[in-house]
Amino acid sequence: MIISERTLKKWRKESLAFNDNLTPDEINAQLPSGQIATYIKLKDANIRIIKMTQELLDQHLLNK
Repeated sequence: MIISERTLKKWRKESLAFNDNLTPDEINAQLPSGQIATYIKLKDANIRIIKMTQELLDQHLLNK
């Protein structure tokens, strides 16, 4: 199954929007302690999505 270039760009855009670069002190100040672990997991997942989509978009370019 091939993921379309349009879908990859959409996923990348959504992940980049989440990537807000908060420092650990800002995270502690803004989030309740129960949500910090969830935030960190989401941030890690978004970083992986950004890397994966970039690699797949590069493959799309190579095929063109």
